[in-house]
Amino acid sequence: MEIVPRGSPADMEAPPDAGASEPVSSSADGRPGGTSPGSSPRHTVQGSVDDLPDLTGRLIKEGLHEEYLQYRARYLMWRQGGASGAVGELAELGTARRQSPEAYLHELWHPTPQKFDFFYTVSYWVAVVGVVGAMILTFVNFAPLVHKPGKLHATVLLRIDFVGDFFFTLSTYLSYFELINAPETGRVRYIFPDWGPIRERVNLESVVGVVVYLLAMLVWDTACVTRLMPVELSPLAAIVFVKLPIAIGGLGFFVGGFCEVIHNWDRSWRKLEWWISVLNALAGFLFLVGGGLGPFLPAAVGSAFGNACFALALVVYTITSTLLIVMWRSNDFGLTLLRQLNAALRAGAQHVSISPTADGVFIRHDTGFPMPSQTDAASQARDRRGSGQAGGRIGRLSTRGVAFLVLYCWLFAAGIMNTLAAWFLATGPSSVALTM
Repeated sequence: MEIVPRGSPADMEAPPDAGASEPVSSSADGRPGGTSPGSSPRHTVQGSVDDLPDLTGRLIKEGLHEEYLQYRARYLMWRQGGASGAVGELAELGTARRQSPEAYLHELWHPTPQKFDFFYTVSYWVAVVGVVGAMILTFVNFAPLVHKPGKLHATVLLRIDFVGDFFFTLSTYLSYFELINAPETGRVRYIFPDWGPIRERVNLESVVGVVVYLLAMLVWDTACVTRLMPVELSPLAAIVFVKLPIAIGGLGFFVGGFCEVIHNWDRSWRKLEWWISVLNALAGFLFLVGGGLGPFLPAAVGSAFGNACFALALVVYTITSTLLIVMWRSNDFGLTLLRQLNAALRAGAQHVSISPTADGVFIRHDTGFPMPSQTDAASQARDRRGSGQAGGRIGRLSTRGVAFLVLYCWLFAAGIMNTLAAWFLATGPSSVALTM
């Protein structure tokens, strides 16, 4: 075997058929190059990039889009000199917040202003409808404990209880509606979702918690509807259609609250979602005890025991539903079981949506969280916009606005209860006294 020394002529020359490639084109002075005279290399490269297919849809379908966004963020940070190694030559690629891997979660969860509007609207109604339902049901369960026998008619309470259950069921369904439409699939789903994209983005405890809450309310509604029927139930039918659904519903509320605790356990106890999760788990436990033991105790004791447990639990639910409005005010549209939404909106840039009104247009945008480099004046200006001091309609709800919103919820709940009571007095026995 002949050893050719490095740098020898044999090392420099190659036979014509050795597979060596020729220059694609040559310049006017004979030097090899990829462009013809008068053409721009930048335009040639740009044309090649434009011809590449868009693989975003395939990445989302395969569950790799979020990983790609994180890789892209790390690459951009490297080009900016954010990591050890070569210093990039790009001078400006965006703000410091947009260069972090978490920033691109905003592009994943809020790809369009319409998606932002969806989360903005649905999370609002989840909180508000939950407050109304909790207030109504709190009255229903406290009233028998504080009124003398004969002052309240059972039929009135059952009708009010049915309306309160309806609002609670609607709140849990809206949470489910938000969950199944969290991924951008191009169509709105109402009952049967495509679980593949959901499981790629949402944690298991979030899916279980939202679904269990909805199923628990549907089972609980079975007992409410059964008690409204003007029929006398046999002991077996009362167990199957009233006592058992109440017990199963209470168990479901506890499981849902436990899922909230798991989902937010790594959060600091100073965070609002941590307290809401713990309180919801406590309320679920009270429902579990009241629904599991109350219906099976002697009638005289079991009714009072169950009402006491349910009343305390609903006071807690009223508090936590009010706190959900506070979370919505802070643009935490994921509330307590879709925390990824909250993190995405904190990390991302602003989205602006414009909708027509009678006197012009209404502009709404996500206020987000200020960058560390922003001054306190920007934060104060945002708060003034939220409280209406700036004269515009852009911004978030003020603290005073939250208080008035809760007050309006109570007035709405009281109006519903008074309407049902007046309806009963107008159609029921005139000898029945009703105190509200």
